[in-house]
Amino acid sequence: MSLNVVCKLATFGNPPDTNFTWNKLDSNHTFVKTGETFKIKRSQLSDEGDYQCQATNTMQAIGNKTVHGSSKSQFYIDIQCK
Repeated sequence: MSLNVVCKLATFGNPPDTNFTWNKLDSNHTFVKTGETFKIKRSQLSDEGDYQCQATNTMQAIGNKTVHGSSKSQFYIDIQCK
């Protein structure tokens, strides 16, 4: 079974959010995506655990000052098998 998780963070920027980083917190897995949807194809029990989504963007403000924005959200994926 496949699983889609959507990262809905209230971040504002111009340009819009461009980078989404997904982490499985109890492992060394980091997934960098350009979209807000994280997909697990053929989910397994080993996919269960705590995850984090981070949305980041960079804006060139007036006066050439660069402004970085970031928001994070954590969630738990519970895999249940029949």
